[in-house]
Amino acid sequence: MTLSKREAHLRSLRATGTSTIVGIVAALVTHSLSSGPSDILISVPILIASLFLGLGIMQLLGVNVSAFSKKDHFYVSFMTFTMWFVTWTLLLTANVSF
Repeated sequence: MTLSKREAHLRSLRATGTSTIVGIVAALVTHSLSSGPSDILISVPILIASLFLGLGIMQLLGVNVSAFSKKDHFYVSFMTFTMWFVTWTLLLTANVSF
């Protein structure tokens, strides 16, 4: 089954948007629950949970996650991790507190 160009574009927008937003929210949660960058026991489980949560949200948005290739899973995981890392780094650098 091949997707039309429009369907493929919408699928990629949903996947990219979801992984970006989930990564940012995960960083905000990590920052509010952890005491700093050395608090790995809190930060890593939040990141891992956000990866699975993102896939669930994508399914709710109509993205066929079961049709993802290894490359798609890597891309979504990398985007979520990158947004989590960059956002949390910015929050730590700016000494933001909630």
